Amino acid sequence: MMFAQIFVVVAILASAGVASAQTVFTPSLRIPGIGVERKNISGAVLDDRIRKIILSRQFWLLRQECAKDAPKRLFDNYWRIIEPVAAIEPRLDPYIIGALITLESCVVEKADNGFGPVGLCQIDIASGKDLGMKVHVERRFRLVPRKNSRGQILKDRRGRALARRVYYWYTYPDDERWDPAKCIMGMRNRLLRSYNAYGSMDATLAEYHMGPTRMNRLLSLYTGQNVVRNPTKKGEVAAKEVIAKRQLRYAKIFFDNTPSWRRSVWLYLKRLPDDSETYYFKEAMWEGLLRFYHDPRYGGGPAAYERLQARYSGASSPMWSFFTEEERQQYMIMTVEALAKAYDPPRPGEGARLVPLPQDPAFFGFRPRLEGSSPIGAKALKPQDRPYYIGSEASTLGALVYISYELRRLTGAGFRILETNSLVRDNDYQLRLRTDNVNARTSLPTHVMAKAFDLPYNWMSPQLRENLEFLLQDLAYDGKLTFSPESGSQHTDHVVPHPDAEEFFDKVYAGAERQLAARNAARRANTQ
Repeated sequence: MMFAQIFVVVAILASAGVASAQTVFTPSLRIPGIGVERKNISGAVLDDRIRKIILSRQFWLLRQECAKDAPKRLFDNYWRIIEPVAAIEPRLDPYIIGALITLESCVVEKADNGFGPVGLCQIDIASGKDLGMKVHVERRFRLVPRKNSRGQILKDRRGRALARRVYYWYTYPDDERWDPAKCIMGMRNRLLRSYNAYGSMDATLAEYHMGPTRMNRLLSLYTGQNVVRNPTKKGEVAAKEVIAKRQLRYAKIFFDNTPSWRRSVWLYLKRLPDDSETYYFKEAMWEGLLRFYHDPRYGGGPAAYERLQARYSGASSPMWSFFTEEERQQYMIMTVEALAKAYDPPRPGEGARLVPLPQDPAFFGFRPRLEGSSPIGAKALKPQDRPYYIGSEASTLGALVYISYELRRLTGAGFRILETNSLVRDNDYQLRLRTDNVNARTSLPTHVMAKAFDLPYNWMSPQLRENLEFLLQDLAYDGKLTFSPESGSQHTDHVVPHPDAEEFFDKVYAGAERQLAARNAARRANTQ
């Protein structure tokens, strides 16, 4: 009995020691499959991440002005061509062709950027010839003024403007890629040829924009084998065989890598031109949008689609779609007096709108920049007001806490304490800042709304900067936030949590406060 009692006492002391010895913050709530947890991502988590990244593409598609009437043009003018063409091959859904057309040309029949692809389906010169279409093009050039880095036209000694040649492809009217019926049939044939090579519509859709050479290279990097479409040499493996044997999905390849895990795959995807790495997810988003517009079973319709598109139209960043005009006015903190008051609960027992930034850099992995270049609160009119700028809404600070946690896990020994040099501001402070900071001249002042924080990165090691960029993008793919590098010489990422993620980040902040309190209590106990 005595030995049992001693064992219990030792166990209690050991557990208390572990709690007091906690050196870094660890949230009780975590986002599955984010950052370092991408390694060997499970099927259920992968499915959830696919759903969220497809949804995150909605803004980038609908912000285009041409997207307003794209579905109407598609269904009014070309659906009667698409449906019978798709029906020839049972595996080919007509909405797939419709989505590709919308993604490629925004359903503009005469789309031509001068680089080769033209028409409704944006079939390039090589693909058109390969598909047996009549391609009639000519290489031409035009003269454009030469300019310096400030945009000024350069001139010779006699004052004549200097010019340079810009080459482009002129496509003649008889080129069959202009013909909607022929280009739709060509798109169908191109898809089926690719499907026969890969045995997967998943890989087919990703390859449609990426091209077979890049897709084969990506498969080779991921599998460690020399993957080609049609093996002819020793050591080559058929893409169809590899995909079937490993049951590969494009989304699995996309997410199953980090800057340190399968780094070659991550780098290859990152360096693909023209946003090819997310083309598959954008196509899936357009499929959903077209069904939402056209199919009554999806509960939408033309009017609902128009309202959805209007929410994003013309916006330069997703954060413009986060808040209505009424919400922008509601969240604005106009004066330093209002800022100070926002830290006080309106009634006993209620939470204040603003909370202070947790202060324990080693524990949380970040600190406020209080000196040096662009410190927090530098433009405060009174020194005693400066602490008001070292805080924000709990969800905003919770996002900072969570990013630091995931970045520390991802980076390991190379991690260094992050700095934030901008949290909440009042509008009067923002107006003073505008005189020498172009980024403060915005009609959506998310700092004044207590919805943003900044992370300067010019001091970071290449590894830490790379990991931070990866992690912010990963969280954006998951719909948790948006971010954008500040313009000019700021060398700063501006981060805005998504309103739908505020409850999650609120809980992260609450957990941070509890763990910090426990840590401080343990410190006090150890000094007694």
